[in-house]
Amino acid sequence: MGKEKLDMSDTAIDVTVGVFGAALGLLGPNAALIGGGLGPILSATLKDFKMRVFSNREQQRLDSATVYVADSIIRDIQVGKIVRQDDFFQGENNFSSDGAELLEGVLLKCRAQYQERKVQLIANIFKNAAFAATISAQKAYQVLSMADGLTYQNLCYCPILVEDKTS
Repeated sequence: MGKEKLDMSDTAIDVTVGVFGAALGLLGPNAALIGGGLGPILSATLKDFKMRVFSNREQQRLDSATVYVADSIIRDIQVGKIVRQDDFFQGENNFSSDGAELLEGVLLKCRAQYQERKVQLIANIFKNAAFAATISAQKAYQVLSMADGLTYQNLCYCPILVEDKTS
């Protein structure tokens, strides 16, 4: 998956999620199980988003955030990080879990950013919460809410937003 523009059709969504799942499957059986859990959340959220009307700029920011989240999760799994094993991604259906709600919120914030360089930092809220059970859903929601009011430079100082370069 690269920086190419995503066509938010059902087929493109299914292919994107399929590539995500296949890439995780290549990393081993544990990663395949993780992909099985994250795949439906990503697919359902993206299919919901496709029903909404966005400007070209909003669509570009949404596409950028989507590709960034998927790529960064795959990268983290490749270096041995383990997706959180609590109930963060569990719910009665894909839209009732904290993980699905956080992903939707992150994508909405990314889509609406006029400072495009904030998109990756905001996308890191979901990516980092996906791996760290120490980041509660409430804490992630709070940081997501505050992100709009902060500048790019301010966001660079927030640990939940900055990608961990130590692994």
